[in-house]
Amino acid sequence: MAAGCEFICKNEDCPNYETGFTLTGPWPMGQIGLIIRASNLKLMSEFREQFERMKEEGKRYACITLPNIDEIPVEGYRIQKWCDARSCVWNYDIMVQKEGETIEETLQNAELPESCHKCGGFLLDFERAIEEGINCPACREPLFQSRWFSNEIEGDNDE
Repeated sequence: MAAGCEFICKNEDCPNYETGFTLTGPWPMGQIGLIIRASNLKLMSEFREQFERMKEEGKRYACITLPNIDEIPVEGYRIQKWCDARSCVWNYDIMVQKEGETIEETLQNAELPESCHKCGGFLLDFERAIEEGINCPACREPLFQSRWFSNEIEGDNDE
């Protein structure tokens, strides 16, 4: 199940008070043209325009808007990792290698970095980030976690 976690600073003395960022678990991706035409994007003109710009820039795949009511085939997954040393989230797209491959198989076959390509610092994946927590880049206090799950529907192709 696709999930995310908002990391928010609750230290009233911090310049980042009540701000933060979202880190997601593996998120299903599909062909960007199918996502642009998806029925649940028709009423979200800003999102659709962003996807259209991405397609014009040469992007072939994008994250599927959930629930995946149009049953867009899952062709890969977006993986996010946190670099504490640089205070940033890195995105990695891993693609399904063969038809019928599970998310676990795709993740196992992926060559994801363990360290940041900019500074060499250790990267936390979604599971470790929620388990170990993340400190605020400004005040270094532990960030508050607010987890959420997507509205997936029975039969989604991103099991």
